[in-house]
Amino acid sequence: MLLYPRTVDDRGKAIRRILIFDNHPETLRLLQNLDPERARLSKFGVVLGWVLLIGLVLAIFWPVF
Repeated sequence: MLLYPRTVDDRGKAIRRILIFDNHPETLRLLQNLDPERARLSKFGVVLGWVLLIGLVLAIFWPVF
């Protein structure tokens, strides 16, 4: 059981983690455009969530109508 993150990968190379605090609009735009497939899936998930939520609300209040 690991209690701390590994600093070496399976091939013996050092793992370096870098945290950059940068909220410049150009940087954020660049990071968002790196993976358009992931962005598309995220939008699909939001739409699917809203459809399920509306369906749930309609199912709860159906007897009232």
